Amino acid sequence: MKKSISIFTVIVLVISINVSAQDRREKDVEGGKDHPLISRFEGSIMELYDHKNYDQYTLILGFNENGEANKMVDVEGEITRIQYSVSEDHSVFEVFRNYEIALKSANFNISYSCSEKTAPTSYEFWMYNYYGDINKIRDDRISPDGRMGFRYIVANGDNEGKNVYVVLFISSDNDYNWILVTMDVIEEKPMETGLVTAATIEKGLNISGHTVLEGIFFDTGKSTIKEESGSALKIISGYLNAYPDKKFFIVGHTDNTGDFASNMTVSEERAKAVMNELINKYGVNADQLEAYGVSYLSPVSSNATDEGKTRNRRVEIVEQ
Repeated sequence: MKKSISIFTVIVLVISINVSAQDRREKDVEGGKDHPLISRFEGSIMELYDHKNYDQYTLILGFNENGEANKMVDVEGEITRIQYSVSEDHSVFEVFRNYEIALKSANFNISYSCSEKTAPTSYEFWMYNYYGDINKIRDDRISPDGRMGFRYIVANGDNEGKNVYVVLFISSDNDYNWILVTMDVIEEKPMETGLVTAATIEKGLNISGHTVLEGIFFDTGKSTIKEESGSALKIISGYLNAYPDKKFFIVGHTDNTGDFASNMTVSEERAKAVMNELINKYGVNADQLEAYGVSYLSPVSSNATDEGKTRNRRVEIVEQ
């Protein structure tokens, strides 16, 4: 049964935005919408909204005695990321408690929670700088104020047979002016397949001379192809083998996170990984392919948004 979690006065780790107290929005960010399962804290203003149909998310569920995150679980599915601001009339604890009560009332289990009092002193490294585009907080843009601290909570429950995780990071800003509620909702589901077909490859090449190779996945910052990319690679190799007289470039692209040189390295390594996989595992003629990386020289969308960065991180095939 579909449940809706209502927060009466009154769920993470995400990329935050830099909004000073005097620049706080007067209305919700354009295109934003509340998640259908979870209402907002009364009086909140939506500062950020991002949605991904399918991605990977790393849950941090505990720290060891050395202050290192020692329990991390990767989950995959549909991810909605929302950030709200709440006026300084409220406290971090008040907002946290309302969300906690609402989650428990909807039969969500609290998998893990911590605060500035119970987290290790190195929590900033894990919660702010932990690798990953999905759940990375920019510590130069948000830092809990010592007077009000922070609350972090991970909860999971069921929605119409789907496992759902809610991850919240609630803190005050440095100027003690307002509360930030940063929330990710991860709805686990199987990855949609069939996004790349021989027809879509041919159509892209015929129209523009290049096409994005959908369905090829890498861990963030790495060039090792993930196992679930196999079905897409099989289709791509089938197309290439059907045109043995044609030659193609495999081109890796990145977003603009990090410096140009490191992105150049990653983009080239990913392109070469795809090329080598096609040749060594799927029997494509090596003479057909060359691999190059172009860092973030050729974006297809603005790098100013998470959605744009996601589109810019890609591997393409270009007809020579």
